[in-house]
Amino acid sequence: RHLLSHTSGIRHYQTNAEYWGILADKTGELTDVFRFFGNDPLEFVPGKEYLYSAFGYSTLGILLEIASGVSYFQYLRTYLFDPGELPRTFAGRDDVSPVEAPSAVPYMRRCTDSGSDRGGYKEVARCSLTPAEQPDLNMKGASGAVVSTASDLAKVAEFIVLGDFLPADVRELELLKGNAEVPPPQGGWYSAGWHQSDETDPRRVWHAGGAVGGLAWVQVDRNKG
Repeated sequence: RHLLSHTSGIRHYQTNAEYWGILADKTGELTDVFRFFGNDPLEFVPGKEYLYSAFGYSTLGILLEIASGVSYFQYLRTYLFDPGELPRTFAGRDDVSPVEAPSAVPYMRRCTDSGSDRGGYKEVARCSLTPAEQPDLNMKGASGAVVSTASDLAKVAEFIVLGDFLPADVRELELLKGNAEVPPPQGGWYSAGWHQSDETDPRRVWHAGGAVGGLAWVQVDRNKG
């Protein structure tokens, strides 16, 4: 539960070099991420504070592999992607959907300057969206190795938050309790991967994230579900 709610004390990335080092590794496996933080002390006693930690979620994926006996990515394919009918969602380096369908294409906004200088700032001549080079997300594991589309992401939210993916008692406990208070400036509460911004309406939850070439935001209002 501490790992799910970012209250484990495991640190987040300390530098951009750590983040890009993970994405640049074309052969790394989930457990290789430990070389970045495995020998570091905890930032605090588990449960005492909130600290967003991608490394904490990476650890979750490794624990799931140990508990299930299958790879994290195969687990997602078997228990989420296929039963949830998500043909355009992929995870990991070798994941292949059994259904042929267009998948998400990452894009980057690239601009060229006009050569003129206005008060120390280059004047932008034109900008365009071009396909981004897709980094290797394999080592990120449970902290963000999934590529999806808007339509599939909506299905994921419905399947997990409103559907039968979790037992009803677990879903109510984890998604409504608000296990961790998030400090300012963001504020709100966090539980099992979902943010709650409004204390008076804990049934409205959201999650956001992104990687090279893509951003995602999903919000579910369980009052209307």
